[in-house]
Amino acid sequence: MIPSSSAVAKGVVFGIAAWLGMMVMVMPMAGAGLFGMAMGIMAPMMTLVLHVIFGAVGDLYFADISVPPALYAAMACPICTPCFAGEDILRIA
Repeated sequence: MIPSSSAVAKGVVFGIAAWLGMMVMVMPMAGAGLFGMAMGIMAPMMTLVLHVIFGAVGDLYFADISVPPALYAAMACPICTPCFAGEDILRIA
């Protein structure tokens, strides 16, 4: 979990982390060197901008469609609810 109250801030942090992972792991494996410097300075700069935009927009979108925690209880399975309440559902009447 990324500590922030803003969905956009969480998305930006995620985008930067994904970009850093790509620059340190994927670019050297592709033969472009660390941070893709074999392709010039514009490659790491533009991929950073695109990762930040992707993270911000994606997290803003998913923040709108996520289920609020208060609705989880309403969506609970009626068969499993006694299990979570600590009741013995296997007792024979």
